[in-house]
Amino acid sequence: MSNYRNERTYYRPPREHKPIRIDDANLNLDQVVKQLFIKCGDSGDIPTTIQQLIKAIERENRSEIICHAMMDCTLQIPHKTEIYATAACLLNANDFDLGSAICKATHKALSDALTNSNFLSVKLLLRFIAIMANGQFFPTNTLIRLFSVFLNEITKTQSTARKTTFVYLVMITLPYCGEILYDKERSEFAKLFSQIQQFVTTTDFKTCYAMQYYPTKIATENIKQFYSLLVSLANREWICEFLSFPLKSFTTALGAALTQTLPDVVIPDESKGVSYPFQIPRLEIFTPEIMEIEKLRVHAGTGIERVIISDIVHDLLELYSHNHVELVARYFAVDSEIPTFARGFNKDVVKQVNVMGNVIEVLFERLFTRKESKTVLYIVNVISALIKEKPTLSVFARAIRILFLRLDGYEVNKETTADTTGDSDIKVEPIAGVAGLDPAIVIKFAEFIGVYAGQVGFNLPWPKWVDVIAQYPTVEQEIQEKQYSASVVSQGVYLFAKHVIDLEIRSSYYERVVETLPLRIKLNEGLCPQQPPKCNPMLVEDVGEDGVERRQKYSLLIENIKGCVLQRRGVDVLREIIGNDDMEVDGDEERMDVVREIVLESVLFGGMKSFSHTLNGIERYLNVLQELCSQSIPAQLSTIAIIARFWKYNNLFVEILLDKFINYRILETISVVMWCCSDGLENGFRFSTWTILKSTLQKIENKQQHLTKMKHTLQSEIDSSADTEDSMVDEFGRVRIGKDSELRKKLASVENGVVTVAEEKKKVYLEIFKSLSKYLTDKIYLERGNNVDVLQTGWWRWIAGLMREIGKTFKKEISEMTITLDTIVFDSPDIDERVKNIWEDLKVYYERRI
Repeated sequence: MSNYRNERTYYRPPREHKPIRIDDANLNLDQVVKQLFIKCGDSGDIPTTIQQLIKAIERENRSEIICHAMMDCTLQIPHKTEIYATAACLLNANDFDLGSAICKATHKALSDALTNSNFLSVKLLLRFIAIMANGQFFPTNTLIRLFSVFLNEITKTQSTARKTTFVYLVMITLPYCGEILYDKERSEFAKLFSQIQQFVTTTDFKTCYAMQYYPTKIATENIKQFYSLLVSLANREWICEFLSFPLKSFTTALGAALTQTLPDVVIPDESKGVSYPFQIPRLEIFTPEIMEIEKLRVHAGTGIERVIISDIVHDLLELYSHNHVELVARYFAVDSEIPTFARGFNKDVVKQVNVMGNVIEVLFERLFTRKESKTVLYIVNVISALIKEKPTLSVFARAIRILFLRLDGYEVNKETTADTTGDSDIKVEPIAGVAGLDPAIVIKFAEFIGVYAGQVGFNLPWPKWVDVIAQYPTVEQEIQEKQYSASVVSQGVYLFAKHVIDLEIRSSYYERVVETLPLRIKLNEGLCPQQPPKCNPMLVEDVGEDGVERRQKYSLLIENIKGCVLQRRGVDVLREIIGNDDMEVDGDEERMDVVREIVLESVLFGGMKSFSHTLNGIERYLNVLQELCSQSIPAQLSTIAIIARFWKYNNLFVEILLDKFINYRILETISVVMWCCSDGLENGFRFSTWTILKSTLQKIENKQQHLTKMKHTLQSEIDSSADTEDSMVDEFGRVRIGKDSELRKKLASVENGVVTVAEEKKKVYLEIFKSLSKYLTDKIYLERGNNVDVLQTGWWRWIAGLMREIGKTFKKEISEMTITLDTIVFDSPDIDERVKNIWEDLKVYYERRI
């Protein structure tokens, strides 16, 4: 484990060399052995600590415990794989039987990982086996035989995603064993590498814009990028200077060791539901051009060393995705400034690599590619902990600056002269063929900054951003004129800043946030609210001029309903007021619409100061609200519009209320979706619209999962019940109602619920794609004759991005109804071809099975 001292803000390993000791008397033997493996390499000289580990382990003389601990640590601490492989080789040299047990344990772990399609464990075990082959644990032809089994998947399966995964697993292992294979198995190794070459160079990897960080720019496939690096490595006879194995310190001891025979590995057939994650493009923040321009020590590496470090950083993030404290400790244990790491790798080459640059890139890649909302908070916690331990982590600030410029497709140009702090004047230029980062990434980046702001006292670099942000007029002004121009609504930096400020206000006080903003942003009505979040009643309160005539016209009805609700009088009293003929409403509007609006505003107004009062009012008058608001889709849409208008200046309350109205069965999910895809887009793109839509869809998925789980539970109880159909009739022929009968009634009810939710889900997704496709097609039709490239407009960027992100976020559900969507929505001749291309691209994304 890493050693931190409270009085220092940076890591410093102890200078004294001490033997590995476990002093906790409460640990059992399994835990003691595992702790020995975990602590190995944390301090002192690596070869010496490995020798101590071997002596300590051999004293225990329990092969089962040793193998279990070694496999656990190999699969959980990937940056110490070289240490554990060296230990395995030395144990085999000292005790062939113990080596045989390790061989069997490794084979079992690899077979289990393949059976469970746990490709991360497969990758770690292949690396472990490859390094052991360097130390005479396995003969080198074992690797050739093992890699051949993996490459046979090229001909066995039709899935390009599966082929790519197994080829990549072999490729990512080659830097650890390429040199020894080139020396001892040159001809067979050449045949194996030619298989890889043929696959990479001849396979048609379908273009998929849905996978990209820039939706108009296709990045090179991961496997092709890595293949080019392997070709360069092959030209150097597979000598990877970056790697320096501890095995080389034990050449004499390992030279006479007997080798083990790894049993044949069988790859099971492909099963349904398996995902193949290695296809996600790598996010490159610190490009070679950026590092050259800024002339900073922010090197993330440019060759094979960058891939090796990023691979370990990815592995750690995947393994410790629920424990940010342990993850940060592991990252500092891999930091190039730490001697432990330098001794595991070539000292001269490792100085060229800044591990934290790779860490930041991988963290943002995870943030931008995962759909789970908890990912944002987790990444914030990781980065905050990194900065706490290392306050001089300037690479994070530089990453923020670079990503901020890329929101709208700009990059630092070569005329910039940056000093070591990076605070000099920055000159930018547009990235060729790029309109900006994908809208979903802009949203996630804004959410990250909004949450991170609370960690740093809301002290964000607004002064550095203000010149870029404040040059745009208010979005509201453009919307009123119906000018959805690319210069305003499309601007990622503008919407990014607006969303960040909104998130800051949600998590703190309005005054606290506003005082941190520059004057030009503070006075921009489109960016920053000019007053704290408040309600916007139209009828029940005498505010504004919009509702003057209606307030006068329905004053008596308003006064009676409002008084009844605010005084919390009974439901019967409210019904009497609503049904009173003396309160008859004259005019063009329907009586029900007016009553609905007044009742809703009264209930919402009663909870203006305390939101719990609103919920109490909803529960008190629930039956009345259901009668007024639930009888038809138009009534529900009217209800949503009233809520959205009442809390116009507080998007958070709109989101909460719509969620509660669905829970109380006042609203249906289909009506909320229809509003988000129609009225919710009338005023241009809003992040709150996406949040409401996503949470509504997630609610349907959660409901279906819950009912499906209940169904399986009830079915299991019925199967295990002692009651049978024969026992349901007694000796007199009378039907006896038993436990099994009650369970079957519940099961029938749950099954009906599953069917109902499935139909509801189908209707919802059809409505989304119908509405968004029609919206985009209509906008394209209006632009005819204006000589406008619609793909470069703001409305296309954001609405098409929203459509693409919905397809990615709910890929499992939507991929199951592709035929239905093809038939009902996208086969229609009324849909523009450019809109159909979005759907075709999503289907390619589903084939990737990421």
